[in-house]
Amino acid sequence: MSTSFTHTNNEVNSLPGADQFERMNFLNGTAVVKGKSVSSFYSYKFTGLDAKGLPMFDDMEEEQESLHGKSKYEVFTQVLEESGRREPIIFGGLNTTVNYKRWRLNAAFSYSLGAKTRLFKLYADNGARVRPESNLNKIFLKRWQHPGDEKYTNIPAFMIDGGSSSSLSHWSCFTSGQVPEIADTKWEMYNYSNIRVVSADYLKCTNLGLTYSFDTERWGISLLEVSASVSNPFIVTNSKLKGQTPVQSGFTEVQLSERPTFTFGLNVTF
Repeated sequence: MSTSFTHTNNEVNSLPGADQFERMNFLNGTAVVKGKSVSSFYSYKFTGLDAKGLPMFDDMEEEQESLHGKSKYEVFTQVLEESGRREPIIFGGLNTTVNYKRWRLNAAFSYSLGAKTRLFKLYADNGARVRPESNLNKIFLKRWQHPGDEKYTNIPAFMIDGGSSSSLSHWSCFTSGQVPEIADTKWEMYNYSNIRVVSADYLKCTNLGLTYSFDTERWGISLLEVSASVSNPFIVTNSKLKGQTPVQSGFTEVQLSERPTFTFGLNVTF
């Protein structure tokens, strides 16, 4: 058995330039914030759905005058909520080989602890509309559909009343530059909200192999082995990911998950 272990810890001590980073830098974890770890990312503070099924947020709308004249750094660190860090605190691997008579079992694992990830986007940033020919996530079966549903779900309603995305633009878009633009629409805020953040801890089996060695003395062969192996057979992770692997986070576009790969082998040495 062999193992590897890595622990990383860091903290930014310097204060970056007031307007050095845009809001997307804070949302995707590329902004540098004093007192926080590198790769720390931020999210909008979701507070629930209103009576029409639209998402609501704690974005200081009622206190917007207190943000007048402040820098982007000051506004974004005040309005947004720190969600965690994209990079793990602890990660490593474990490899083991078990021999029993002529059988040999090999297994390799990797693990990661301490990182957070964002779920893939549910809505287009310019409005929660869908087209009949589009594929949809089955989570929309739990969306808001009737008044009162806001008590039981946090999945916003579809827009079917002809409302325009401009009517749902964020209040910071209309401050004539007195406040940096905090968001475009409610849908962007929902995609990047704190309820879309989950743990990225995982234990992954990267390879599993079984080999059998034959007794070849009577055949005049030095070695005869048959083997079967599978790469990426399984991963243990947060159930809230619902099939989304933590290594393919919501900071990227939707991709297919890693699939198992099976290999069969024959090794003959004369």
